[in-house]
Amino acid sequence: MLQGKTVCLSLDGWSNIRNEPIICVVLYTKYGDSFLVQTVDTSGKSHTADCLLTIAKNAIVESQDTFGCQVRSVVTDNAANVAKMRTELQKEDNLNVITYGCSAHLLNLLAKDLSIPGIKDHVVTVVKYFKYVYFANAKYREAGGLKISLALDVCWNSLVHCLQGYISNLPVFIKVCEENREEIDGNASAKVHDLSLKRNIEDLIKRLQSISITFDR
Repeated sequence: MLQGKTVCLSLDGWSNIRNEPIICVVLYTKYGDSFLVQTVDTSGKSHTADCLLTIAKNAIVESQDTFGCQVRSVVTDNAANVAKMRTELQKEDNLNVITYGCSAHLLNLLAKDLSIPGIKDHVVTVVKYFKYVYFANAKYREAGGLKISLALDVCWNSLVHCLQGYISNLPVFIKVCEENREEIDGNASAKVHDLSLKRNIEDLIKRLQSISITFDR
């Protein structure tokens, strides 16, 4: 499937189900097809630029030998150690690759810089309460509340989706809190009725809107 094709190689660090550090190697074609071709166990190793350089070089050579493709570009995140690795990789004349940082990762870093401190935590507290507390969830769904995705650090556009879901369903939150004052947690109810929090959420959505649209494309 990759024979004779020119591909982009991506390196990214993750943790497996046993919380062991691994680096995933993925090949991308110009048509957007992706293939996970290698996972490297890096337990006990520091992710220095030299260590990552060795992994990248081996991944390029092995991918080309195994799949008969041509790796002509390498994309990674933008951490300092990885950026240094990319610089060193560019010096490898025998590999003939271009390297660059992930644009989506840069946008995610920008989104973090634009965020209003504390807003995410307040929203997640309310969403989790109405999602996981049985009584609150039952009343929320009974009142017509829709599913709201949680904001997760590993899902880069999830914050805006969570904020938008919160604002869209705020009337339902308020209705449930008003009709069940004795049963609903006071902390969750206070956040739901906090108008300054609502304004800050709406302001944050406006700040992040253009980044969110770019992510969704």
